[in-house]
Amino acid sequence: MPHFIMEFSPNIESDIDIPELMKVIHREAIETGVFPKGGIRTRAVKSDYYLIADEDPNNRFIHLTAKVGVGRDLEVRDKRQSVSLTCFAIIYSRPLIANISALALR
Repeated sequence: MPHFIMEFSPNIESDIDIPELMKVIHREAIETGVFPKGGIRTRAVKSDYYLIADEDPNNRFIHLTAKVGVGRDLEVRDKRQSVSLTCFAIIYSRPLIANISALALR
């Protein structure tokens, strides 16, 4: 049962449609064909309290964690990475995204 968990700073919502991005992540996971559709879990968690680097309140972040069960083969792990990379491609395609302080995948 894969879990895709996106943490984000509230100040990113002015440039990124979070519910829409969640749908893209979820649908991309389904399209890989390696995860049972009924087992995919996608959620977004707004982090109201955070500090980044120099503590500038304009710093922002998105952190996507993709969890896949222990013992999955290389193909499944590669597909998990594909979902994450699709998410990043969408985020970076936005014109105002240049001032994201942190964008991470785990």
